Amino acid sequence: MIPFSLMTKTTVLFLLSPLLIIAACSPDSCNDFTEGKFKHASTYRFNDSTFYIDSNDSYITREKGYQTEHFPRLSKESQYLISWKSSSEYYLINNSETNSDFDKGDTISVEIIDCDSTSYTYSSTSKYGVIEGELIKIK
Repeated sequence: MIPFSLMTKTTVLFLLSPLLIIAACSPDSCNDFTEGKFKHASTYRFNDSTFYIDSNDSYITREKGYQTEHFPRLSKESQYLISWKSSSEYYLINNSETNSDFDKGDTISVEIIDCDSTSYTYSSTSKYGVIEGELIKIK
């Protein structure tokens, strides 16, 4: 027969294991995405329509309170101030006079829905609507 204390420890560990796994994968554990270089996954949703993109057409760099979106084929860059509300929520404030999509000062609200060690899925809201997609950390 298993001693009571060992059985109790085993039962507690068994019951808590799913909670530990959920906590490890929750948006609150996504602190590794505040800086780095990212690329888009191959699809995203904009206002309930799915779009396919070549993930090599653009990339994002994020450091020291700024996010820059690079579009080498178009010779275009857009720069945003980034303000983190929590480890799973941030705001992008357009800081670029030449960004044709947004006026200077326009804000995009971003919520990280899920993450793992190399990527996160997000939902962002701007004056144009809602975009849902995935960013993959490459550096």
